[in-house]
Amino acid sequence: MGKSKKKKFSGQKPRPTGLPSVREAEAEVELQGTSDTTPASLQAVIEKLQSPNEDNRESACTSIASFVSHPGTAQALLKLNVVKILAPLVLDGSWDIRHRALGALRNLSVDGGEEVCREMIDKDVLTPVLALVKQFPVAGQFTEKYTERMFGMVCEAYSHAFYLLLYLCEGSSVAVSQVSRDKLEPVVCTILDSEHTTMELKVAVGEFLHTVTEDNSDMRTPDLSSCVLRVMSHPVDTSLHLFLRVLASGILVNLEGSQLTSARADLVVPIVTNVAEVLAVDVAAMLVPDGTVQSEADEKQEESTSDNEAGNKLKKKGEDVENILKAQKTALEIATNLCCSDDDEWEELNSSESSNDEAMDVTGEDAGAEGMDQLCVSTEIHSAYLKCDIVSKVMKLAQPVAQEDSQHIDALSNNKQILNRFKVTQTHALLCLNNLVSSMDPEALGGADRLYTLWQGLQQMATSKSCLEQQEVLEAVTSAQRAVIGKLADVAPDRFSTVTPPDLQFMYEMCSKCQWAEVRVNALRVISTIGIILSKNTTPNPLLKDVGLCLLERVCGDGDLWVVGEALDAIFDVFSEDHLDPIVREIGLVQKLKTIAPGIKSKIHQNRKSLGEHYPLLTMARTNLVGFLKYKASH
Repeated sequence: MGKSKKKKFSGQKPRPTGLPSVREAEAEVELQGTSDTTPASLQAVIEKLQSPNEDNRESACTSIASFVSHPGTAQALLKLNVVKILAPLVLDGSWDIRHRALGALRNLSVDGGEEVCREMIDKDVLTPVLALVKQFPVAGQFTEKYTERMFGMVCEAYSHAFYLLLYLCEGSSVAVSQVSRDKLEPVVCTILDSEHTTMELKVAVGEFLHTVTEDNSDMRTPDLSSCVLRVMSHPVDTSLHLFLRVLASGILVNLEGSQLTSARADLVVPIVTNVAEVLAVDVAAMLVPDGTVQSEADEKQEESTSDNEAGNKLKKKGEDVENILKAQKTALEIATNLCCSDDDEWEELNSSESSNDEAMDVTGEDAGAEGMDQLCVSTEIHSAYLKCDIVSKVMKLAQPVAQEDSQHIDALSNNKQILNRFKVTQTHALLCLNNLVSSMDPEALGGADRLYTLWQGLQQMATSKSCLEQQEVLEAVTSAQRAVIGKLADVAPDRFSTVTPPDLQFMYEMCSKCQWAEVRVNALRVISTIGIILSKNTTPNPLLKDVGLCLLERVCGDGDLWVVGEALDAIFDVFSEDHLDPIVREIGLVQKLKTIAPGIKSKIHQNRKSLGEHYPLLTMARTNLVGFLKYKASH
């Protein structure tokens, strides 16, 4: 028989810093559970934060930054007033402590979420952070004042500061207002223009500005615009340079706002050119292992390198891929925003609210495929998109990750982050494609043939298992399908004259089985667009019976009032024509709608406060339902 070894008692290891280890602190938080008492290990860290000894303060900041990601730790630290104690250390006399304190605050803002960010703003963490930012050395002082180690630490500390400001501004107009009042433009321009700051710090400033300048006229100054234009023209040497340039393009879009739609070709062309350059980067080619593309001499040299060097190369490759994917996400956002820069005016003219009190024209004269014939993109932007072939580049990024690329990603140390970024990029590309298709001229999109090919590709993508399991991707795919089918209904409705029941089966299933309301609505709009096309024939198409039954099922059985309202709208659009009355009678459409009408009216009234942006649509649908039933009853 084998012998069992007794567990050896392990005494507590000596602590050079006098603080508990991360593992001990996390274990104590777990044991503490939901108790109102605070773990003693965290209490010890807080006491060290207030120590007159610099080493104690620095090590306490490091401890907080390390274990704050553990569930429950951030809330426990809030009880100990950690924000109020950490904030002054941002201006500590020691740069080591400043660096560690800013790192701890940055981690707190990320891992603690909205609650911690609100507490940071309430406890006035912005005042010391902004004071530190405004102390940034003027150009040239880095090389004179700091050693190489100090230079790196100071740059990293300021990077932490700008990311902290970014996170606080993302969810708080109060933070945005305070940052705007402090007039940071001279500081950020100094950093972006300087040859003596790191690219990591410049990117941090770029990401901060890209967030804080959105819908913020207080940040629009000639000096900042000129600085951003200079950054846009910088040569691209690394993935960080490329990311910074596209961030600069996004900042300029924010600063210029609606002016970009009024004959500003001098600004539009460089912005779109930068966007196109980023979108054109082949990330899949970057993933290919170096050995598969090198010469024999290079392969022999590769074999002689140490494992450490190979690991460093993989790490660098992973960082470059992640930077490019972040840049492409930003570029897709810019492309989307540019082609919808006049959306506010568009939506105001076409919103449900503007016709809220008017019943629809039930004769069917105004029925159409979502008004896709109007364009909401300026001539300058339209021309720039054509010249740079933006649509093709976006279509390519909308494809899922290929199997062989997934295998290459697995070899990278940051493979999970990269896979997630690929998914985010694909989702943004699909949403961008939706806006491009809706906004641009059909010929600019490649004409009817290319649109139909795109429709088929999206249909294949939507039915894939990976897509069906991810809400964001499926919603984005069906949004793009809705846009493409709407454009095709305008330019080539004959494409759907031979549509068969299997062609629509997937959309029927999306309407009835998908758990996400946004996807069900997109599927309804696709079905209704095809139904409108088929309804134009004076001889009723048999497929309209299935369309009617699908729409009626959503009206009678969907638990989301928004979906019910969209289904009602679709019924009005598809079945308003008199020559479709035989199908209307066959499926009992009028009688079933009469039966459920009082219930719909009551639900809309009861839930009016929680319906938000969908309330105008539902009140209009309720009004139009009355008109539709009266009209059909008279025939």
